[in-house]
Amino acid sequence: MANKIDYKFSIPANPSVKRGQTCQLTASPDGTQLLYPAGNNIIIRNIEQPNNCTIYAEHGKPTTVARYSPNGQWVASADSCGKLKIWNPNQEESFTLTTKYEYMLLGGEIKDVAWDGESKRIAIAGDGRGSCANAIMFDTGSNVGDFTGIPKRLNSCDLRKQRPFRCVVGCDDFSSIFFQGPPFKFVKSNLDNTNYISCTRFSPDGSIYAASSIDGDITFYDGKDATKIFNIEKGHTGGIYAVDWNQNSSTLASASADKTVKLWDANTQQNVASICVGSTLNDQQLGLVWASSGQIISVSLDGTLNYIDQRSGKVGLQLRGHNSSIGSVQAMKNREILASGSTTGQLFRFNLESCLPENLENGHKAACTAVHEDRNGGFVSIGKDNTVRYGVTDYIEGKNTEFDSEPKVSHTHEGNLVIGSVNKAILVKDGTVKDEVELNFEPRAVAVFSGFCVIGGEGNGNVRLFDISGQKFKSCGDVNVDGGASALVFNSDGSILAAADCTNRAIRLFETDSWKVKASNFPHSARISCLAWSKDDKYIASGDIDQKISVWNTQAGKRKAVEKHAHRLTQVNSLSWVDDHTLVSASQDGNIKVWEANF
Repeated sequence: MANKIDYKFSIPANPSVKRGQTCQLTASPDGTQLLYPAGNNIIIRNIEQPNNCTIYAEHGKPTTVARYSPNGQWVASADSCGKLKIWNPNQEESFTLTTKYEYMLLGGEIKDVAWDGESKRIAIAGDGRGSCANAIMFDTGSNVGDFTGIPKRLNSCDLRKQRPFRCVVGCDDFSSIFFQGPPFKFVKSNLDNTNYISCTRFSPDGSIYAASSIDGDITFYDGKDATKIFNIEKGHTGGIYAVDWNQNSSTLASASADKTVKLWDANTQQNVASICVGSTLNDQQLGLVWASSGQIISVSLDGTLNYIDQRSGKVGLQLRGHNSSIGSVQAMKNREILASGSTTGQLFRFNLESCLPENLENGHKAACTAVHEDRNGGFVSIGKDNTVRYGVTDYIEGKNTEFDSEPKVSHTHEGNLVIGSVNKAILVKDGTVKDEVELNFEPRAVAVFSGFCVIGGEGNGNVRLFDISGQKFKSCGDVNVDGGASALVFNSDGSILAAADCTNRAIRLFETDSWKVKASNFPHSARISCLAWSKDDKYIASGDIDQKISVWNTQAGKRKAVEKHAHRLTQVNSLSWVDDHTLVSASQDGNIKVWEANF
């Protein structure tokens, strides 16, 4: 039987957001699934059970939008390089979804995608540097529209689902431009706003389309001939970034930078509900979807997904989480998981039962590079604001340690925290900087056990052993690792040091009483970025910069299992074992994955 590590489930990244730009949310035709872009991936997330998700990871570039076809059989997703990919969201092998069709349609970012009601034609709009829109047959790529003459970048597009088909796009020149077809040809341009058009959406019955603007207005037009019906002036006090209709075309929802979601009756032209999401800058609303099930979901500036409760007029569930690279993941003794955002400074805590991350407040003001469990069951985190922060269930207000250089790597054991920064190492004990030592290399890895630490960098002779039992760095010579070390970790009793060498990308196990190699294994073809021992020291897991995770059963010779596409098209940043067989991985794509090793 082949050695294998079994994929269990993922905790997905939240939507990627940019201030001042619409974040595109979509629901499946049956209203059960939420679809959104997250980094280079597209996330499909169950609305009722948000910890149930699927990840499409074939773009390799930042994704911008994804839309279900009306028949639910296809998803069209696009990225910042102008590429459109079409794929089946219901594949049997849901871990690695494959692409059916791929088209290069624009010379720049595609900002919106729309299907016609027959699930045959697709329209796209964006910043094409010459051509800003296109329309094709989804299965052949044949052109079915002429969109020449559009003066500026487009922000939105939509197709009428009924015949006669119509297309509308929202432009940076403050206009919504109307086309009829197929093949789609220009009909008219409506210039009724004082700022750029952010979103255009036909009602489900095709009778009306709404165009929202950054000036806070929403304008309603006839769905067949684009005649203006009415205008809602200053419906929001901030720019409106998204609108969507309910299933019977009677009510429109709008999301705005004024931190509210509002509902508008299309017949009476009146505001029927206003839901305030929050009061901080991060509560600006940049995206919105009204699922056919009736659930309204909006997205905030910090990537939080807000479930709007229409009956109470309040926000119900809020799904928080990472929406950028995760630099470190740490499994705690109580089976909770701490994960740090390497670019945002956020630290999230979650357990493997609910899988709903909780944001820890008052964290770092810059990128958080690592999080570790301390000897008292709490945690320490290290940030690029040059501070060490401490916490138990949350950060302890006012308790931190400052140091004077940017951290690169770190590790802690029995209260000894060693931080590797540019060309030096720092020893922190009981919240105080005790010592520093200059290095002639940049540290790539640190491992601490009891009164010893090993600091590794790239290049022969750049793996140093130090005695820190006296709260000072005392050099004890070098550990002979070919080409230096990119990752280091001690086993639970400190008798073995695992080192990832930079020359052969091999894992070397050193006996710490003699510092001689006990065993070696070669599971990787790219630089190893992280190592982790299982709780019983049976397995050692490794991740690399080329999307792979390997698990080596050190008690069975060189028996190993390799998952080649563990984090598709991205590097694995951190690994941590929850128990003897359960492994958690975090990566550059912002997703956390859970694995089981038992071989």
